[in-house]
Amino acid sequence: VAADSINVNKVQDKGGNTLWDFSTGEFVSPNKAFASQSLKLLATQVITQQVMTVSFISGIDSTYSVYIFKFINIRVRSGFDFCFQASTDGGATFATSNQSTAFRAWHSEADTGNISYDPERDRTNQTNMQPIMWAVKTDDADGNGCGELTLFNPSDTTYVKHWFSETQHMHPEPASINPFNAGYFNTTSAIDGITFGSTTGAGAGISWPFAGTIKMYGLL
Repeated sequence: VAADSINVNKVQDKGGNTLWDFSTGEFVSPNKAFASQSLKLLATQVITQQVMTVSFISGIDSTYSVYIFKFINIRVRSGFDFCFQASTDGGATFATSNQSTAFRAWHSEADTGNISYDPERDRTNQTNMQPIMWAVKTDDADGNGCGELTLFNPSDTTYVKHWFSETQHMHPEPASINPFNAGYFNTTSAIDGITFGSTTGAGAGISWPFAGTIKMYGLL
């Protein structure tokens, strides 16, 4: 205790249960009366060696109504797409019917650019991977991509599951490209897994390894 403040890292109830932890900056109590309404970091996967896919099959449940995935310094084979898909069987398969739309803003280093709809990156109740970064340039040492994906109410068993993404990355032009994707998984089954991977353009071709950091957050 110093002057009019109490300086502690953790605050607990009489039973020794931690209500919040200042060392992480998060409320950790299971009691929603004490729970934080801000983002809570649930999982982090740091990919230092390139892999074919990274999946989140734990922690996607009815605890949170919104899940947000953040992408940091994603690197794929130059010119390939970064994509995702969902599972309704605990990650045994990732082939959920997806209806989506896609457009992007684009501006090259030569000072040309436009904004346009991209039918190659939308889906019509398809089960293949959904691109969210399009033709990432990584043959330059500093080429990469960042962004986020938001998934709404995945545990609901009445309605389809809406999602949207916004990313920004270096394009082979070279250019800055800002893809916007949105859609819904056309299922009333609960979504309990999300996988990420890289494929050739439009997300329908051969797979390729990727690397970077992906963080999953829950929002009450």
